[in-house]
Amino acid sequence: MLTLSLTAARGQYPFDGPTILTEDQGLSNSFVTAVDQDQDGFTWIGTASGVNRFDGREVRSFNQSDEPSNAHQDLVFDVFCDKAGHTWMSSIGGLFVFQPQHEKFRPFPYRNRDYLEGVWFYQFYQDRSGKTWVAANKGGIWQADLGKDTLYRHPLKPDGDFTEEERSRTNSVFAVAQDVRQDSILWLGTHNGLVRYNTRTNRCRLYRIEGPYADQNPYRNHFRSLYCHEDGKIYIAAQQFMAVFDPAAETFHKIQDLKSAPGPRYTSFCRYADDKLWLTYELGLIVYNTATGKVERAFVNSPDDNRFYGADLKDSAGRLWVRSPVGLFLYRPLAQQIKSYQHDATSHVDYGYLITDIVESRDQRTLFICESQGEGIFAFDRETEQWSVIVAPPAAMKNRPFLGQGMTRLRNGRILVLESYSLFELNENNRKLVRLPLASALPPGAEMVEILEDRRGNIWISTRRDGLLRVDPQTWRAVLYKGIFDIEGFDKRHELIFGLKEDRLGQVWMSASPGLSIYRPDQDDFIQIVKTPFAQGDPKELFYTCFATDGRGNVWAASADWGICMFDPGAPEKGVLEWYDDENGLPTFPLGMAVDRTGNIWMSGNKGLVRFDPQAGAFNEYGVSYGYSPKSQGYIRELPSGLIAIGVNKGFSLFDPASLQLNREIPVPYFTSVKVFDREVGARDSTWHYGDLNLSYRQNFFSFEFSAIAYDLPESVQFAYKLEGVDKDWVQAGNRRYASYTNIPGGDYTFRVRAANSEGLWHETPAALHIRITTPWWRTWWFFALLGLGLAGVITGIYRFRIGQFKKQHQLKTEYEKQLANVKMDALRSQINPHFIFNCLNSIDYYIIKNESQKASEYLNQFSRLIRLILQNSSANSVTLKDELEALQLYMQMESLRLNNRSDYLPKDEKGTNRE
Repeated sequence: MLTLSLTAARGQYPFDGPTILTEDQGLSNSFVTAVDQDQDGFTWIGTASGVNRFDGREVRSFNQSDEPSNAHQDLVFDVFCDKAGHTWMSSIGGLFVFQPQHEKFRPFPYRNRDYLEGVWFYQFYQDRSGKTWVAANKGGIWQADLGKDTLYRHPLKPDGDFTEEERSRTNSVFAVAQDVRQDSILWLGTHNGLVRYNTRTNRCRLYRIEGPYADQNPYRNHFRSLYCHEDGKIYIAAQQFMAVFDPAAETFHKIQDLKSAPGPRYTSFCRYADDKLWLTYELGLIVYNTATGKVERAFVNSPDDNRFYGADLKDSAGRLWVRSPVGLFLYRPLAQQIKSYQHDATSHVDYGYLITDIVESRDQRTLFICESQGEGIFAFDRETEQWSVIVAPPAAMKNRPFLGQGMTRLRNGRILVLESYSLFELNENNRKLVRLPLASALPPGAEMVEILEDRRGNIWISTRRDGLLRVDPQTWRAVLYKGIFDIEGFDKRHELIFGLKEDRLGQVWMSASPGLSIYRPDQDDFIQIVKTPFAQGDPKELFYTCFATDGRGNVWAASADWGICMFDPGAPEKGVLEWYDDENGLPTFPLGMAVDRTGNIWMSGNKGLVRFDPQAGAFNEYGVSYGYSPKSQGYIRELPSGLIAIGVNKGFSLFDPASLQLNREIPVPYFTSVKVFDREVGARDSTWHYGDLNLSYRQNFFSFEFSAIAYDLPESVQFAYKLEGVDKDWVQAGNRRYASYTNIPGGDYTFRVRAANSEGLWHETPAALHIRITTPWWRTWWFFALLGLGLAGVITGIYRFRIGQFKKQHQLKTEYEKQLANVKMDALRSQINPHFIFNCLNSIDYYIIKNESQKASEYLNQFSRLIRLILQNSSANSVTLKDELEALQLYMQMESLRLNNRSDYLPKDEKGTNRE
């Protein structure tokens, strides 16, 4: 049995599939020196040339300063996010604090910084009262008061007799930690040992490692990192070893030597679990059990393989952040759910090692792996994570490679191993392969493909073009079914039989290319379905690759043409009853299928791992971000332990289907940019201040760019936005991260953007930006009011003017009519002489008195007729000669009567006169 090394497994430790941030992803420098997270969720990253902010997808560098020296572009010692929401940064140039409203760092303190010349600040620390302490290379321990913009120096004067050099080294502080029991006590790791400092009395005491060990180590008292454990002990990382200090006994105890490395020393402690304390240093990781007092595991970095281990920061979601000289390593628990293990054997064929089957040992500690080519069967110890090879008997192999095709554990516990041309039994106690006498049951050169044991104890072995073999394992007598798969119109290539699967009725399903065949044990015959009937539509000629039985006993078959198809094992001739493809939810074409204990079907494909709930018809996809290996080859099987194994090139992946979690991180949306007419405005611009955007009516074309803080599947974050007052509903933007608007009228608006993770879980509180657009003067209310008043005045003026015109016209008309009446009266008076009227009336009166009534009546008739003619002629524009002569004749007749016929008249006109 040969032993191989492990190349890609970290056991229970979460060091698979890291995300690595380097200069290629936007860091100002790949040499990462510090990392911390603020209250909003942003990750701040210090590098050898500046500080960066990371949201899970994008990196923003803050490497511009208003200071002439551009100090904070230099080597960053530490970044720190305090409880009040402030972000601090220390570099060779001094201390800096981030100003969110200006999106830049400013020096701290802002004024009177001359006394800080030559002071390098190594580490920030905030105690339980909220005070911020800073360790520096000289001056003792420093306290930063942001409210007063002041940095206070607390020199260290330890009790005892020390030389000036020793006191100077004591005031060079690397690390700070508060005592877990006394708030007034700070423990300081210095260049000269461990200092116990009382912040109330300013008294301090120095503890040093003395003795023979100290004489052999020149860096014995360079204490670079501290951790105060709840048991009161102080854990120390010195430059070349890890130790623990007991304050009660005032003694040091060395825990682990740390290999030295050239260059700066970066160390940090992380409380990974209740009894697990991790020490990250520049060469790797130490896992220390505080309960047992033992080192459980030591990881050594491998820069050549780009592997760095540690926990410089463990965030609230359990993600581990590890700084390194080649970038920032991010280990996400979501990506640790599917573990991958690979051996380092060398492949002798182009396609490498293909996993064909995996069997679990009785104690579930060892996995036996059958691969497509090699020297035998691989064995993997899950506790030690070591690989070994169980070599096939050379006499059986005859100088050819072992071509593994499959394995099965029989109901009696025996393990059978199928090789292309031989059948073996694996003895898991002595780890040996024994050849079984099966070759005589097959034609010479027959190539075997798959092996299956049914519930009756029969062993089924499929072949390539040589039929199907049923074997009795007690007698090893075999029955060969050959020729029954001959299909008219198909050559012998269709006789490749694979996908053996037993259903709940004991029937054995298999793919016969094309179509499928089903062995019915009660009838001892086969049902052949070349063209598969569909519940809806015509029969189709399908090629099936694998089969699975769900919790209800239905058989599901994977087809390259129609996705996954469901059959009723009691009536397979009815064909496909349900099917799913890429049009109704199937995320990827399945290369293999396995069923877990709850009846869910797990499918491995080229795009990821898929969980299918047959009852709900729901799919969930787990891609590379969940730990799924892109080297997966399609093999998938549930093990007796309940775990599911997936075959990958030269190894396998393993996961627990009961604990596999979907992404539950809710992305937090925020704005990255606001542009007006494609000109970016920021916090330093008066148009955008503390979440408000004030624009003039001329600036009515603006756009927003936004993102979200999300570290799990950030590329799958979905966005929706709405400009309240313009958009009636949310605009679904997908993964688009910008929105633009134009010709927006004046008024108050609110632009909101929300984000959802890969599973469609939305953040409850959208990011909001309030926008005020001024209204042009011709659209303001007062303008419309003035316009209305002016219009009303104009209408009133016009009305009054017209009324005046009407009155004037009426007055003129009245005057005219009056004058006309006067004229008519004058004309009438001119025609009716009053003297004549009086004479007529006297004549009438005379006739009445004389009782000459006939003459009085005649005279009165003539008088009334004359008056009527005069009135009639007075209203006419012209009077004919005839009418004038008639009136004249009546007048003369009346005058003749008055004169007792003593006068006479003779009208005469010129010849040819027209009286009409």
